[in-house]
Amino acid sequence: MPALPAVGVVITNFNNQSFVGSAIQSAARQTIRDLRIIVVDDASTDDSDGAIRDVLSRLADPRCHYVRLDSNRGQAGAIRRGLADLDTPFVCFLDADDYWYPEFVARHLAAHLNADFPVAVTFCDSHIVDAQGRMLAGTAWWFDSNDGRPACRPRRTTLT
Repeated sequence: MPALPAVGVVITNFNNQSFVGSAIQSAARQTIRDLRIIVVDDASTDDSDGAIRDVLSRLADPRCHYVRLDSNRGQAGAIRRGLADLDTPFVCFLDADDYWYPEFVARHLAAHLNADFPVAVTFCDSHIVDAQGRMLAGTAWWFDSNDGRPACRPRRTTLT
């Protein structure tokens, strides 16, 4: 069986001190282990720098690299800076106020490596949670919908 390709992860942060640690931990805990994780702080004015350094220190994961920008470049600029440090054939983007389930990268990589259907870009639905991780909505399909349907659908509790 051939080896799976490496996957790059760019985590961009601006003033998300309370959430960025969970984002970094969720990337580091992926079942796919060949990751290169670049955390880019976009000149935050809160203590995001301290929160990022703290979680990276506790993880002590050589796959993680930290870049602190000295001036705010916006999310696109922060993403470009993170991409500059990657040479992986696949890249995932993770906002600092989001986190992934452990199988996230594996499932997307499987879609890209599917020999029957060529795939260039993948995305997914999301679960909306509060700061304590409590589920608020089982899907985000309703963000751009105004058709009178309820603001959540039942979520599957098993992965199939």
